[in-house]
Amino acid sequence: KLILLDSLLQEIFNMRLKCYLMSAAELIVTPKSSVMYEPIQVFGKNLPKYTEIILKTTLVNVENKFHFESLNRYRTNVFGSFSSAFSPTLPGSGYTGVHTSGPLWSIRPKEGSRVRLQMEKIDTKLDYQFELLDSKNNLL
Repeated sequence: KLILLDSLLQEIFNMRLKCYLMSAAELIVTPKSSVMYEPIQVFGKNLPKYTEIILKTTLVNVENKFHFESLNRYRTNVFGSFSSAFSPTLPGSGYTGVHTSGPLWSIRPKEGSRVRLQMEKIDTKLDYQFELLDSKNNLL
């Protein structure tokens, strides 16, 4: 009976682990690449319901001396998701309201960065990094 109970507990553990791995927080940015004037959308899912999350957007380009960052706060919905196209920002964000590309255009220069996002070569690719954080700045 002890072996059967041990097998049952191991099976329950494996099922819970599988559910956890399948429901890990996910951040989706569309489109994957675009030119500056095309809107982008940031969508987060598999997050805790009705929870404040922080979307950190960073742009670093050593060649052009860029180091920009924005922090925008959102509250997830009943499904544990948010979208920059539909979810309003919370107080303390880099912009107010709802805007599809808000996480990009709300970036601000960090210390030591060029002040303006002006390119030497207009065809230079810019790589933005996106991170989801909880309200205590822990990576999700």
